[in-house]
Amino acid sequence: MGWFGNYLVRATRAPTIEELYNQGPHLAAHTYEHGNHKLNAESGYGAELEFRDYGEIFNWRASVHSTWFLNYLAPRATGDTNWSQLLPIYQVSGDNALLMGASASVETITDLGFYAQAGVSHVCGFYQNENWSDMPQIPPFKMHGEIAYLWTHVRTGISTEFALAQNRLDRYEQRTPGYITFSALLEFHWALTLANYSIILRGDNLFNADVRNHLSRLKSVMPDKGRNISFLAKAEF
Repeated sequence: MGWFGNYLVRATRAPTIEELYNQGPHLAAHTYEHGNHKLNAESGYGAELEFRDYGEIFNWRASVHSTWFLNYLAPRATGDTNWSQLLPIYQVSGDNALLMGASASVETITDLGFYAQAGVSHVCGFYQNENWSDMPQIPPFKMHGEIAYLWTHVRTGISTEFALAQNRLDRYEQRTPGYITFSALLEFHWALTLANYSIILRGDNLFNADVRNHLSRLKSVMPDKGRNISFLAKAEF
């Protein structure tokens, strides 16, 4: 059975204390931040169109959205460096902007047996100026997928995540290369009289891909975690 949804949004927010008056290093983000006490409130008008379909074999969802921002507030790289801290300087600014995106996903319907799931998402954003320049920290096109098999007490499967390189950049923003990762999972679950027990073996980023999160200001300094193998045993009473 299919279902359509259409949403219209009008939102506004006042600038935070940090956006107005911040003046100093933000070591967790590896930046030196300047606030802007002249900032006005951020506001925007948005719309989203969504379609969902629940079938006997597949569930799937698709949506598109767009938001027009009046005075979008964001910290942006200035190209300068605070040499006493050796940190790049970011300045909060407010500009009109347009943000658009789309996503889709599909999954099989099963309680036991074969299971598969896949999804894609893409976002683009532009500041309104002479050239409609790109907004900072916009994630690249991403795709993820999973294939699994479910028994009564066992689940096993593999998953992957793929991202394109992000070449649409704000001024002074750094490019992020694309990547592909693979993970695997093996779970055992069973219940006894007084508790539920689980044993979980998981491997993430099995081929140790170099993953740089474009939304992180630390991407040029530190990648996301590489190959990781974990083992968990738990009892729930």
